[in-house]
This record gives sequence, C-alpha cells and structure tokens, in this order.
Amino acid sequence: MTREDIRKLYQEMAERLSREPFGTVYAECEEYVRKYHSCFPLVMRMAGLYLNHCQLCEDPQALMERIISMTDYVIQECREIDISKEAQSIQRACWMLQGHPEKILESSDEVLHPIDQEMEGIGQAYFMLGNAERAQEYLQSAAYQHLLMLIGDTGMLISGQKEYSEQAEQMIRRSLEVAELFHVEALHFNTMFQLYLAIAEFYVRCAMEEKALEILERYVSCCVRLKFPIMLHGDDYFTSIGRFLEELSLGTMAPRTDRAIRESIVGAVCANPAFAPLTGNERFRRLTEKLKRHLEEEV
Repeated sequence: MTREDIRKLYQEMAERLSREPFGTVYAECEEYVRKYHSCFPLVMRMAGLYLNHCQLCEDPQALMERIISMTDYVIQECREIDISKEAQSIQRACWMLQGHPEKILESSDEVLHPIDQEMEGIGQAYFMLGNAERAQEYLQSAAYQHLLMLIGDTGMLISGQKEYSEQAEQMIRRSLEVAELFHVEALHFNTMFQLYLAIAEFYVRCAMEEKALEILERYVSCCVRLKFPIMLHGDDYFTSIGRFLEELSLGTMAPRTDRAIRESIVGAVCANPAFAPLTGNERFRRLTEKLKRHLEEEV
C-alpha cells in the first residue's frame, strides 16, 4: 500500500473506533494486516492504531501481546532501520503499559549513546553548498525534535521525583521557562499537557495543593484554547519544518480522533487517581467542571 493509502486507512479506522465496537474494527484491521503482511509500514500503522486505542479493548493485555507479536515480526523481517526502530519503540511502550519495565532493560545494551546528529550534519553540508533553504529544513527539524524531547524528558524526570527538592523545583522552573520562550503550548499541545500533568502530580505527592492547582489551571487554559481538528504545524520560528512533518508516518494528522483527544485530556484530570486528594477542593471542582463543559460543547 502507498503511504497515502495507509494514512487514509488509519484515519478511517480511527474514526470508526470512536463510534463502533472495538472488536468489529479490529477484525477488519487484522484482515488488512493479513493481506498486506509484507508491507511493513502498514503493519506498523495498525500496531500504532491498536496502541493508541487500547483503552477501548475489552482485553487490553491480549491486545498488547498482539502488538508485541506484530512488532517482533517487523524487527525480525524488516531491513529498514527507521521502521525497525519504530517497532522497538512501540514494543517498549507496550511493556511499560503491561508493567514490565525489566523487559525494556533486557532488550537494551544499557549504553548511554549520544544522540544521532545526522540531520545537523546534512544541514551544515547544505549551508556549505550554498543551499540555505534546504539547510533550514534540516536544522529546524532537528531543533524542533530536540525541543520537544527536552520538555518530554524533563516531564519524565519530574515524574520520578518522590519528594520535594530544590533540584525538582529547578526542573519545573526551567522546563516551563523554555516552553514559554518557544511557545510550546501553541506549537505542540500534547507535550505541554504531559509536562503539566507530571508537575501537578508531583506537587500533589508533596502535599503542595496550591501549586498543583496553579499548574492544573494552566492545563485547563491550554485545553480550552485548543483548535480542532488537531494538526501538527510549525510557527513563526519553526518556519521550515513542513516537509519534515509531512514525511512523518501519519503526516500532520493526530494519531487519534478529535473526540478521543477531548476525552483523554478531560480524563487525565477528572479520572486521574493521582488527583484524588484534591477532590474535596472547591477550586479543583471548578476546574474539572470547566473541562467537562468544554468536552460537551466540542463533542
């Protein structure tokens, strides 16, 4: 199948999952996987579809095993490095969701590898050849990814903090300052949502309710400003990343439908057990009501 056919199929199945029984859509997806079993990009898109909608399945553990078997097949049979790396990434996500982090370590050499700078090298080469436009594409695309990884990695570091410390506070302060400087809320909302949730959960663990509520207010404000449909995009700083975004496996479209995104951003607060200590707080109640109202208006 062509890249465009795969994207259309993914979008169609994601839309159907928002209104049809999971089993019905899953069975049809499996028919495509069987028919095009040697089309590794298709197999990976279906694995990604299952992973992004696993909460809809009656037996998520069985679905995880199916995803792992699909990615095992791709890792063993595919000779394209980028696709194999994506398969490994999806496997790691499944193991985390299954509660088996040790499997991630078993599959790793546990060496602290430097990040590949191939795109930076290509960008420099284009500058030397006098092609500034192509150089901008490569270097901006690299900077865009590094920015999102910096914010995302810091969120994970904050999530791992068990008690309050000045170092944790520095992580929070610096990540929020960088995100504000680069307008990450508008550039890539999901990265900011994950950071806000990590910070708010940390403050709740530390019994710092007021700080947690301040962050949740930022989360809600970001949520209600979202424009649907959700699409990846650049801005007036990242002006040359369009081709990079288009060449992603799903292009600029989000991996889940707008309905699923709305439900997840509301559920991340309203159904999050980490925020149970806040349930009696009037300020928290108003925030959750605002989120629910927004969901009802948009759906």
